[in-house]
Amino acid sequence: MAQDIGVDKYTIKDLFGKCKDDGDFLIPEYQRPYAWDIEKIDALFDDVRNFMIESKDNDSHTFYFLGSIITYEQEHYQEIIDGQQRVTSLLLLLRALYTQLEQAKVHTEIGKKLLQDIEPLIWNNIGDIVREEYGKDKPHIKTEVILEEDSNIMYKILETGTADIKGRDHYSQNYLHFQERIDQDLKADELLYFCKYLIERVIVMRIKADNEETALTIFSTLNDRGEPLTDADIFKVQIYKSLPKKEQKNFIEDWKNLEKEAKKVGESIQHLFYYYMMFCRAKYGDVNTSTPRLREYFQLHKRKYYQPNADKDKLEEEIALLKDEKLLDNLVKILNFWKVVKGEDTEEQWANNRQIINILDCLIEYPNEYWKYPVIIFYFCHSDEGDFENRFLKFLRMLAVKLVINYLKTPTVTAIKSDVMNLSKLSYGSPQPIFKFDKVKNMQDGIDIICEPSKITRMLLKILAYCEQDVKLPNFEIEHIFPKKWDNNY
Repeated sequence: MAQDIGVDKYTIKDLFGKCKDDGDFLIPEYQRPYAWDIEKIDALFDDVRNFMIESKDNDSHTFYFLGSIITYEQEHYQEIIDGQQRVTSLLLLLRALYTQLEQAKVHTEIGKKLLQDIEPLIWNNIGDIVREEYGKDKPHIKTEVILEEDSNIMYKILETGTADIKGRDHYSQNYLHFQERIDQDLKADELLYFCKYLIERVIVMRIKADNEETALTIFSTLNDRGEPLTDADIFKVQIYKSLPKKEQKNFIEDWKNLEKEAKKVGESIQHLFYYYMMFCRAKYGDVNTSTPRLREYFQLHKRKYYQPNADKDKLEEEIALLKDEKLLDNLVKILNFWKVVKGEDTEEQWANNRQIINILDCLIEYPNEYWKYPVIIFYFCHSDEGDFENRFLKFLRMLAVKLVINYLKTPTVTAIKSDVMNLSKLSYGSPQPIFKFDKVKNMQDGIDIICEPSKITRMLLKILAYCEQDVKLPNFEIEHIFPKKWDNNY
């Protein structure tokens, strides 16, 4: 199907002025809450002010490029996929300027015209065809972010032009800081010039897509700054919407707690979902070495469902995985594994098994993440079974040996991937999966690899150390005391 993508430059006056025809801006549920800090607010203000100072005597056709936003039309709204932080900040700046002009009671024609120009950029016209009247409780922005607790503060600021000086939210702090900068850095005549430059000579590049999927694809391709939108953000909304109303509030709290706990051990919900996807792949016997993105993986099953000869019962079960009522519990269980690995307090009984902790400490030095998949799947499937600790220890030792032998045979870390995917599938079905070991035909080559500094040197050193001690090794660095090639003159 053809994709309709429009790209054009807009002045701030056009960007918000066209809301009358194109619809107000909508920040969808899966976006992150407003998070710009004072540093970014200063950068925005200083960029416009410096441009104004440098361009006063230049050609009036010079413009300052502020950045881009990505939108698509959704039920009479312009849904923002990227640029919501910038759009929100611009509206707060416009409101701060409007308040300053209003309080200054400007009597010049330029001042009065600027007030008239700014009004339709912030609010909707509630008058009739002839009479213009702007409803200050009807701004050109609406937020549906499900983790957003301060959106009402934004609406109040845009309506009243005031903010709580004790407020700790970003809306209040940024709006008050804009007011402070206007007072301190713009003289009376500069205030008028600043307003005029902001709305008429600052431009943004607006990319309009024909649907959400296209907009998200453009965003993921273009975005190279800040924190990108993750598949977990999309899942969060899908799960939230699928829940009964009475369960949604608890879900938000549980999600926040999971996000907080994951961050403590250097993980993220995105990573937890990734491990969960690998569990799902093992469950359904998927050993393909090509790993899709999370959202692609789950959408793939929806597309397969409508193909001829599709196993609809199996695919329905796979599609429903994100709606499983135990999904967050499953993610918490995966997180508990990482808490043990990172030395956090948990109720996991095997957390005190020094031998298991030591071999995991060795595995964590393997130079990619492939080893994690079968380990997490084994833990997830068999941790509640009898004799788990002994079986888990044996499994981890066998895996460590497998990784080392494969590296000696083929000294690249990606060579293990096919075996890992098969082992993951076997680990799902049995607490005693069968390991297949390749023989190292030339042992001297293996010895040379061990003796030379390599990607698994740290792992090998830890294995040797734990053969002699149970106490966990501290962080250490490897220093090369001798030169790589010996010289008899030394």
